[in-house]
Amino acid sequence: MSSDVEPADLNVNTLDRLAATVKNEIQASKDAQSNALDHALNAGDALNLAQERVSTNWKRWVRESCDLASSTALLYQRLARHRAEIKAEIERIGELSLCAARRLISAPAEKTPKPKKPRPDLVAAWMRLTDSEITAALREIPLLHFLRVMPAVWRAELRNRGAHLDQTSSNPDPRISKIVQTALSHIATADQPGTGKPVAQGQENAALTALRTLLTVLHGIGCDLHDVEVVLKPKTSGAKKRAA
Repeated sequence: MSSDVEPADLNVNTLDRLAATVKNEIQASKDAQSNALDHALNAGDALNLAQERVSTNWKRWVRESCDLASSTALLYQRLARHRAEIKAEIERIGELSLCAARRLISAPAEKTPKPKKPRPDLVAAWMRLTDSEITAALREIPLLHFLRVMPAVWRAELRNRGAHLDQTSSNPDPRISKIVQTALSHIATADQPGTGKPVAQGQENAALTALRTLLTVLHGIGCDLHDVEVVLKPKTSGAKKRAA
């Protein structure tokens, strides 16, 4: 690319000469569209040198001394800083417009994504374990370590469950005991010798319905099947099962 003022010459120019160079190159780029990019690059060189000498109010100096908007000045400066890249593109394709050069330097560089470190899917592995295997694994973890890493939401849930279990242990819900007794009664009837198959099936279905009712009651009081314990309450006439 040709230039009336080489960058080496610009180093010795005053700010007034630099401002004049900027204005002349911009006007030349308007007059000669085929060589507009050359003049824009030369204007950018002059602006970059001038910015090193203007200590304050750079945008004001550009506006007043060069009759140029600061955004346009910034574009010319960026083009000049990418002169080598632009010249390489011109050598490759033969010609480059000002707009094409702006697109060239604005194209985001392709970033190679960092490979993600493989990590074992602990949750999936945990869910494949049986209850006995999980219990065996937990025995290997010190209690204090487990408590330290345990999610905070677990702590609140354990406190609530513990309080509820203490309450239900001392004051068992009579509905739960009644439902368990009813389910067992239907099973006992179905298992009696001489009970026909249709009657036995009906009794088993009734027992299953009672147990489903038990789950509904448990959910209603904030419990699940893991909160249920069956204990024997001695009585003079035998033993009665109580659910707590």
